[in-house]
Amino acid sequence: MDVNLAGSRVAHYTVVSMIGSGGMGKVYWGRDERLHRDVAIKVLADAHVTGPARKRQLLSEARALSRVSHPHVAGIYDFISQSERDFIVMELVCGASLKDVIASGPLPLGEIVRLGQQLARGLAAAHAAHVIHRDIKPANLKVTSAGELKILDFGLAKVMPSAADLDSRTASHAGDTLVGTVPYMAPEQLRGDEADERSDIFSAGAVLYEMATGQLAFPQRQVARLIDAILNQEPADLTAVNPLLPRSLERVVMRALEKRPAERQQSARELLTELEAFG
Repeated sequence: MDVNLAGSRVAHYTVVSMIGSGGMGKVYWGRDERLHRDVAIKVLADAHVTGPARKRQLLSEARALSRVSHPHVAGIYDFISQSERDFIVMELVCGASLKDVIASGPLPLGEIVRLGQQLARGLAAAHAAHVIHRDIKPANLKVTSAGELKILDFGLAKVMPSAADLDSRTASHAGDTLVGTVPYMAPEQLRGDEADERSDIFSAGAVLYEMATGQLAFPQRQVARLIDAILNQEPADLTAVNPLLPRSLERVVMRALEKRPAERQQSARELLTELEAFG
């Protein structure tokens, strides 16, 4: 049974309360007693604590986050090992997940564009640091009370290899196995091919589609049919689902959802430029 760490200490951080949990681990609200600020503290679930692969995954997330400093990416403060557990101390982002924001239906055009631009800016910063997120989805995006979007959860991130980054690549790359969340995964990810910046573009396109229509780009519920749809079928036209939207936005979103990476926007900067045309 997993232990609730609320009330304990991790180095100079006080663990206040649990604010989220999943199959991989838990996130706690914490307090930095030295700098007097609130933080988020992520720890692996007990079932994964002794697994070296899971520990490497947590460390790779910390290393990926440490490369990226941007207002639309949740920042990292510390990585701590204590009592045979590993912890990531991160920026505490208060607000609602984008998943919750769009649960009641499509967003107005202005919000789609504004949040889409912020997502593209955050991705551009990550990609400039050679970090591919690989799990962009509404549940991993938070909208603060000030209306600012933050990219969270780099647990599946991949550091693109370079001569200077071979050690990071070894820690960050779990192999081109099936990683991600299927409704938002690019075709090349589903095939087990190499993921790159354009894979995140596809996922961002799926998020934009959902913001614009209130429904998944690929709504099939059965996994095999869902995978087949992503690989071989086109999503319903954006304007057919939401006639209030301009066809110019439809072109941007549907281009991001192209099956072949070469036919998508080739960078988050290019996606941003196209979204900035809406003001």
